[in-house]
Amino acid sequence: MGKMGISGIVVSFLLVTNIVFAQGIGEDLRKVVELNFAGLEKNNIEQSMKTIHTQSPAYLQTKMMVEQLVDDFSLKYELAFFKYITTDDGYALARVKQKTTKIKGPAFKDNLVDAIYVFTKEGNTWKIWTQAIIAIEYLN
Repeated sequence: MGKMGISGIVVSFLLVTNIVFAQGIGEDLRKVVELNFAGLEKNNIEQSMKTIHTQSPAYLQTKMMVEQLVDDFSLKYELAFFKYITTDDGYALARVKQKTTKIKGPAFKDNLVDAIYVFTKEGNTWKIWTQAIIAIEYLN
């Protein structure tokens, strides 16, 4: 086999390896989001907060918001869209569309939030670091 043949095999192997690696990260990140939503839906603050990095600048603010949501509402959270984007220098990005609908509680506007989530590892576990909202569509 010539140099091009071996080089082509090596390049193909590296591309396939990177795709499989990226799919694994994407699946891990999706599971973090799903676990977060499941905790919120069950009004389980502890489960929901286990998905947030404890060193995140938004950790305490997020905890207070979750506590208030749990006290005031029963909400349904649906992962409407998830796409892993990239990993760089210990951080991973994914685009998430979250549909939130009220089951019971005071006035609430059902909505679809389109956001970029930033994840980083705490120990060996991916956790949510922060998010940037791209758009909010009100459904009612």
